Amino acid sequence: SVAVTGVSLNTNSLNLVVGNNSTLTATVAPTNATNKNVTWSSSDTSVATVSSTGVISALAAGSATITVTTVDGSFTATCSVSVGVEDTSDKIVQSLSASYSGGNVYVGESLDDSKVNVTAQYTDSVKYPSEALASSDYALSGFSSATAGNKIVTVTYAGDLETASSPLTTTFSVNVIADTVVDVTVSNTTTYHPGETIAKGDITVTLHYQSGATSTTSDFTFASDGYVFTYADTNSGASSKAKQFSITYGGDSYNFSVDVSRVAYEVISGSTTTLSSSQFSSSDVSKSINTPSETSVTIGGVGFTVDTNAYIYTLSSISYLSFAKIAGSIKNTEAFSSDLTSVSFTEKSGSRQDGVITISKDGTNWVAYSTDEVAKGGYRFFKIEYSGSSSLYSNISSISFTLSGQDNAVNVANYVMFEDTTNQCTTKLDLAIDKLNSMSEADKSTFWTSSDYVIATARERLLAWAAHEGAELTYSDGEFQINTSNLLVFNPLIKGTADSILIIVIGMSLLSVAGVVGFKFWRRRREN
Repeated sequence: SVAVTGVSLNTNSLNLVVGNNSTLTATVAPTNATNKNVTWSSSDTSVATVSSTGVISALAAGSATITVTTVDGSFTATCSVSVGVEDTSDKIVQSLSASYSGGNVYVGESLDDSKVNVTAQYTDSVKYPSEALASSDYALSGFSSATAGNKIVTVTYAGDLETASSPLTTTFSVNVIADTVVDVTVSNTTTYHPGETIAKGDITVTLHYQSGATSTTSDFTFASDGYVFTYADTNSGASSKAKQFSITYGGDSYNFSVDVSRVAYEVISGSTTTLSSSQFSSSDVSKSINTPSETSVTIGGVGFTVDTNAYIYTLSSISYLSFAKIAGSIKNTEAFSSDLTSVSFTEKSGSRQDGVITISKDGTNWVAYSTDEVAKGGYRFFKIEYSGSSSLYSNISSISFTLSGQDNAVNVANYVMFEDTTNQCTTKLDLAIDKLNSMSEADKSTFWTSSDYVIATARERLLAWAAHEGAELTYSDGEFQINTSNLLVFNPLIKGTADSILIIVIGMSLLSVAGVVGFKFWRRRREN
């Protein structure tokens, strides 16, 4: 390779006026040097800057030194730059000319200032040729796109130079044309719930114009303004259902839909109980691996049912609830006084880790535990279960469960109305009554008397459930109760089961026969 031996510039001094540019040329020696790359720098970038290609820009009055340096060998050459301010005392603006290159403007649109072109002509046209003005040197007025037509725009000089007349103005014209609406879209992304209302202000109506522009408008009618969503507008459970509406704009109707869903029952967390070492060791679970526990045991005051050989295993003064190397389970015997909001358990490291939790509403039918499932409410039993065989013993170090706190009227109403399933009157009625009676006196009164759509609808459903069971839902002395009706005897007939109807028909027939026999006996005695 050929090494660099030096560098030179085409000039060693420059005089520039603020705003002007000049280019320096660097020559690297020798001409056949392998690496001719150079770098540029300025001693005062507030006065003059230099680009990577040697272009100097004069920024302010003063002096600066521009240096070029070779990449190979770091050889340098310099140029002294003196920057002065142009004397414009004799620069007088004689006239202006202007044009608009933005084409037509649609009604309602703004003028595109970047497409306005203004040129200044000076009195001494030889010394000062015509030049385009920056937007800061002029002002625009007179334009309006409120209506269609040819609009005259006035340009007024606003720069610092002297002008031949004051104010110095010129004009240009812009054609404003009507922008036709070619499409209308309607949107509303809100998800509504039963009892809520939809208003005109919730709806966005977007107009799409021929120009491609868009705008929103409130100039439409919504006949369903204030519509109250009902449970008929929703699906049972958590899935949403689309509710159709329409608006009218310009004499035409445009459809849109919103999602409507029921509000899920929210289990309100209350007290938490943790059963662990001290409760395990003081329980009546067997303390010996060779002595299976009784089926019914008590741990920390809670009654449980134990399947297979459960016992208490103690290690380093810590007690664990253990099952043998086979399937086993433990479940609470009696329903808790309020719903479960969470259940968890911890297994000792080095022991089986395959225990699972299931929950139940009646202690008979069990489903897998999940936060979504327990949030539905009504679950008052839990079971921890091991299945299959394993080479390890199961050793549970703690069991924790949280019960729900005090409920409120709207929350219980959501519990009653969330799902539409068969036989709810037999599966949810008692649970709903328990929830009602866990509320404050104020919430109880609210549930019984409120005309709020959600609460009133839930109350009517509970009354219907009770009536279906031949009973009556009452609220008295701060308690909700299910009172047996006098019609309960005939309730099987009302329900229409074949066996019940047959029994009642036979009973009525026997009564009829007894009446006939009695009448004949009375008549015979009278004749005698």
